[in-house]
Amino acid sequence: MPKLHRQRTVVLILSDAGAATATYSQERIEGISKFLTALSPCIRQLIWLNPLPPQRWEQTSAWTIDAVLNGKMLTYEPASLQTAARAIPQENMIKTWQMYSHL
Repeated sequence: MPKLHRQRTVVLILSDAGAATATYSQERIEGISKFLTALSPCIRQLIWLNPLPPQRWEQTSAWTIDAVLNGKMLTYEPASLQTAARAIPQENMIKTWQMYSHL
């Protein structure tokens, strides 16, 4: 990760974050938190696309991850992709992970 250029690196995560199996995993949330906290100083922007609709996120790890990301997990559909393409670098979202690194 140290070789990534902070101003040029955009990370795209395509993951259901546990929504497909309708599971809640504190271990998954902690692992993602540690990964994104380590990644955040090395990137300009993070885009998280979830292929499942938000209704499927309820009571799963995806729901918690979306909450920590301040509702910035996007669904994998044309409108969300357009939103991601126009997005300002999401430094606030990345800093949020640093605040929740204890999860």
